[in-house]
Amino acid sequence: MKNRLTYISGVIAICLLPVLSYSQQISEKRHYTFEKIEMKSPWLLSGNGAGIVFNTAKNFANVGAYFTNESGSYKNFNQPEQYSTYGIETKSYTKIKNVFFYGSFKYDYGVNKDLAWSGTIYPGSNINTIVDSIPGKVLREDYIMSGKVGYNLSKRVSIGVAFDYQTSTAAKRIDGRNLNTLSKLNISPGMTFSSKPVVAGLNLTYKRDVERLDYDFIGDVTGKKIYYMEGLWFYTVTGITNTTTLERQYLRDIFGASLQAQVKIGGLSFFNQFSIDYGNENDYDAKTFSRRYATVEKLKYVYDGVIRYSAENTDHFLSLSFINEENLSYNVINNYELIPGEANNWAYFEYGKSLRYLTNYRKMGAEYKTYFRDGEWRCTWILAAGFNQHTIEKRYKAFPAYYYQDYTVNEAYARVNKDLNISEKATLSLEINGAYIFGDGTKLRSYNPLTVGALKLNNTILDTDYNYNTAERMSIGGGVKYQRVLDSQKGNSVYCGLAYKHLTADDKNRALFSLSLGLNF
Repeated sequence: MKNRLTYISGVIAICLLPVLSYSQQISEKRHYTFEKIEMKSPWLLSGNGAGIVFNTAKNFANVGAYFTNESGSYKNFNQPEQYSTYGIETKSYTKIKNVFFYGSFKYDYGVNKDLAWSGTIYPGSNINTIVDSIPGKVLREDYIMSGKVGYNLSKRVSIGVAFDYQTSTAAKRIDGRNLNTLSKLNISPGMTFSSKPVVAGLNLTYKRDVERLDYDFIGDVTGKKIYYMEGLWFYTVTGITNTTTLERQYLRDIFGASLQAQVKIGGLSFFNQFSIDYGNENDYDAKTFSRRYATVEKLKYVYDGVIRYSAENTDHFLSLSFINEENLSYNVINNYELIPGEANNWAYFEYGKSLRYLTNYRKMGAEYKTYFRDGEWRCTWILAAGFNQHTIEKRYKAFPAYYYQDYTVNEAYARVNKDLNISEKATLSLEINGAYIFGDGTKLRSYNPLTVGALKLNNTILDTDYNYNTAERMSIGGGVKYQRVLDSQKGNSVYCGLAYKHLTADDKNRALFSLSLGLNF
């Protein structure tokens, strides 16, 4: 009897051997996503390049393409009726011995339909810009590159560097025509020090942004105008003709530092990062730097915290965030004068500056997220819910007039993801999400308002912007993603995803659709 049981057990083992062997060969990488990798180690999302050494995942990369489209009547004054993007992107985490690498590249092509009141590539990025009210087709191209390198000097110390570079262009295809070019550079060296149960880090940051604007009018239709904006939708205006050529240059330099600290005790982890940035922006009305007409001081504080508790089959995350950002915009006083000691050579001379516009933006947010795991990386469910509060304060002074605006926007949201195995090599991920947003505040209060002079307030834009931001609105969306494994041992897979979101605000709405496909390896 004993020999028979041994024989039967041996036969069963031989029959199951291919299955057991196959299951051992299946790579966990089939369940990787960048969200999961970066949630396991918040250091990967910090500005500290040295923190990349705490990546616990295997080498993982992605290359993909996407298409997005959004359209609808719910939009701000400087947003298009319809907006489409096409792009390709790649991203990877790699380790070679004691050296860790992160890299990403993205090409994004955007088509804006009937876009107006936007004098920069990204609306709202500059206070003292020039704009026009003529709707037109605007084409945009972005090339965005990011990288990090980290190296373990010892068991306790690591060093690294992070960098980001972006170059963008945008062109309007109707008179007046404008061409924008933008370059952004960010360099951040850093280090970390480990002494269990604490890991601490420090990195320094330098950011340089340069945006140039060429504005031409080549048509024969009269009556078109250019608006010189100054903040809180105050402006001066001038007419343009077929001989009009305008140039602007916006230069921004930011210096910053970040401190990180993480405490890990058993399954409990608490990561903290505090960052401070200070810098200035100088606005010139020509590429030759002949006249600086405005300057902006910038100060920004950011706190991010992540509390993580890992149990046997679940991971719990509580993310906290706080942002405080201030901008002080000054009008530079200039006079065009003969250069002393020279004949017939003139130049602009500066005679001080006056504070014209002040903004303060604050954000407080919290998000709770739970991963229900089947193994280390496969998540059968992902549940997330959060709340954000945005507070905006704006002050405008043109002595003796004084204007201010305050409002608060509250946002509550939730998301549910379900991962289904539909075969040994295929999975289906389903998502449903929703949000409720509402705002309230003071649209405008004034003391000694201006009644004469060239400086005017655009009340139409003021109303549109305030109503857009404080409107009560709801959104609901969903998505589906199909993924198929190509190589079980290596975890290579292909995927295709669809997502849709519908937003309603009173009698207006807006729809967002996206399609993505790619390869994970």
